[in-house]
Amino acid sequence: MAAQVNYSVRARVAVLRVENPPINALSVGTRRKLSAALDRAAADDGVDGVVICGPAGSFAVGIPLKELEAEAKAPRLSELCLQVERMEKPVVALIDGHAAAAGLDLALACHARIATLKARIGLPDLAIGLPPQGGATQRLPRLLGADATLDLLLNARAVPINSAPLQALCDRMVKGAVALDEAVDFAAELARDQSWQRSCDREDGLSDPVAYQRAIAARQTALGDKAGQLERDIVEAVAAAQLLPFEAGIALEETMFEEALTSPRSRGLRRARWSENHCNRLTGRTLPGVTRYAVAPATVATSRLTGAILLAGGTVTVIDPNPIKAETMCNDVIRHVRRAVEARNQPPAVADQILKRLTATSSTGALAQAEVIFVDGPDEADATRKRLHSLAPGVGPSAVLLCLTDHLDCSALAPPELRGRVIALSYADRDFPARLAELGIGGDVTESAIATAQAGLWKLGRLLLRSKPGGVMLTQTMGDTILSAADALIRAGLAPAEIDAAMRAHGYRRGAYDLAARQNGPAYLSRSAAASRAEGLSHLLINDRMAARSEGRDTQPLVQLADIARGDGMRDAPDLTRPQDIAGAIHAALVNAGCALIANGRAARPMHVDVALLQGWGYPRDTGGPMSEADQMGLFAVLRRCQMLAQLDADLWTPHPLLVQLQRNGRRFQELDLGGRAKLAA
Repeated sequence: MAAQVNYSVRARVAVLRVENPPINALSVGTRRKLSAALDRAAADDGVDGVVICGPAGSFAVGIPLKELEAEAKAPRLSELCLQVERMEKPVVALIDGHAAAAGLDLALACHARIATLKARIGLPDLAIGLPPQGGATQRLPRLLGADATLDLLLNARAVPINSAPLQALCDRMVKGAVALDEAVDFAAELARDQSWQRSCDREDGLSDPVAYQRAIAARQTALGDKAGQLERDIVEAVAAAQLLPFEAGIALEETMFEEALTSPRSRGLRRARWSENHCNRLTGRTLPGVTRYAVAPATVATSRLTGAILLAGGTVTVIDPNPIKAETMCNDVIRHVRRAVEARNQPPAVADQILKRLTATSSTGALAQAEVIFVDGPDEADATRKRLHSLAPGVGPSAVLLCLTDHLDCSALAPPELRGRVIALSYADRDFPARLAELGIGGDVTESAIATAQAGLWKLGRLLLRSKPGGVMLTQTMGDTILSAADALIRAGLAPAEIDAAMRAHGYRRGAYDLAARQNGPAYLSRSAAASRAEGLSHLLINDRMAARSEGRDTQPLVQLADIARGDGMRDAPDLTRPQDIAGAIHAALVNAGCALIANGRAARPMHVDVALLQGWGYPRDTGGPMSEADQMGLFAVLRRCQMLAQLDADLWTPHPLLVQLQRNGRRFQELDLGGRAKLAA
């Protein structure tokens, strides 16, 4: 459906209903139609006031990402907001749902705001490295003052508009059922009494200059040296709202936005968001929310999944033939849920209600009601085949089974009665935010099963990634590449602390050997052996930890293990003394591995490699992922680095033909993102 702005008149008030599904983004087409509708209302002698609203349950949100990558088209958001503010008739924003980013800018430009209890406001573009672009840094301070303005501008989360002190933004709170009637009456009242005022002329938030300046100084101190340029610019713009004329403040904000838009940081963050959005939807088919889950058998992995499901509002049945194992796991889940509820500052009774949705049984017949079933166990083909056969008699006719694996094509192992409903799953479970759920979807898997898996994992807050089954999953391949590259650098004479520090300085959530220490040891060693990788520090570290657990002893110091792994070292190793060179070496290995995955069809697009690293291994988000980072720095630089490092490990750094081809032809990975594998032959 194309964007529409429906124009109607009620009681001499023009109602401009903005409709641009699915999220009511203020695209250029929407802005043009809204601008034309405002002109029409301004010229209509039968109209005394205006209400701007969205469909029930929404207002408006930001500008689409793809528009940010192109030259801005008229009317720009700032121009539209000034048009609204300069109207000679009162304009009321009816906020029912989200007014975010550009949508909030639009609401602030209106002369008054009415909101329902569902109304939430925020400026999430901070998460893609962008400040407001429609005047929020100048209008918010005039309405709220400096402190509350900075709380909102420096926080990318949406918050209820009726929470203190944001209530000052809202002239009236109304019930959703009568919201439009109330907004029309309010606009008519403002027009009749001529009691409205433009936001640019308001001084409510500027009434105490000393308190305003103290708030600015306190925020600058709180941000300190760790603040990025964007945060410092936002504070400067809010300070300018008190010191400069409104028009000068708007000009400052526009300059600040343009500088941020072209910065490498925002480009990387936008690329990350774009890649994640494209990967996250596996099918256009949507289902009502999934609520009924089962896990089989009781393991550490299914225990963590069970806790996540319960806290997300789902019902879980634990299936295990061993009642002692099932009881032990349920006790672990109970403790986890109670700790999580306590951390939310909720009373114990909340945990009691949540835990009523947890049951355990040895009977596979209990699977009949489950919509999504998580299956765990030894990551071997024969074992997985037997598990699926044993579960099959109890599984309902429309349930989907998600098998936790690092490398199996689980759909090919399914018995006939489960064909089309079994999907391989690699589920990131880290000690840092990692939302990835990679699904290896075989060719026989039905759209209905994919839609069920999608709905079930979305409920758990997971970001989805589709891959081709039949080999090591993308997530594990890229994680293994990090460790292999780090091991090669150890052999070149570097210390583990140098490598981990360089990775953290680059923006990784964890260093290589922090990640190695949290690996599934047997699975990692098995993958390494299958790939004939040279033994390195990561293998010694994992073997030592496994032995220490079984022998009841302390682990050996990492430095001591590194000395063993290093051996006699390498002669004529490249100079890798600078942290950026160390991080660059790991980056080059990841890009090279990504090229291999794209060329052999395991990854459909470079963005899949980026998402696997961003959401699976804590790769620095402001780069957009390794393939995006390669585009920004230039493929020639990556190619040269690979050529220089190939002597350390030919398997890791010998330039892949795809990398050579793209660089030679002046191409970028983003072209493959836009055109897929067809672009390889172009």
